[in-house]
Amino acid sequence: MRPNQSPVVLWLTLGDQSIILGSDLEEQTSDSRRGWSVIVDSMTKPSGTVQIFKIPHHGSENGHHPRVWSEMLVKEPFAILTPFVNGRVSLPKRGDVRRICEITPSGFSTTSILAPQQKKRDTEHWIERLKR
Repeated sequence: MRPNQSPVVLWLTLGDQSIILGSDLEEQTSDSRRGWSVIVDSMTKPSGTVQIFKIPHHGSENGHHPRVWSEMLVKEPFAILTPFVNGRVSLPKRGDVRRICEITPSGFSTTSILAPQQKKRDTEHWIERLKR
């Protein structure tokens, strides 16, 4: 898959609650003017921490930036994941789900996380194992 060249990340505050909608922003190691590092290091981003996080890029590793979780979000935020399946491409991967479950016990998915051709029972089994 090609990198997303112009994703829009939104920080919304409603009363005392905030949410970051992570879009499909990826960490761009090849270009220091793009990706999560630019946002985390920005002097113009809103101050404070966010309680709800729409996980970027379907939970994939290239959408993850540890400093977003440690500096921009409350400890154990509500995290919303939107899985992606297109043919043989499926996100998130098992390791991605494991990583997210290790960061927050309040992670949710908008749909069942099924790899193509994978039985629902098998998927539920590994998701339960990762939560332990």
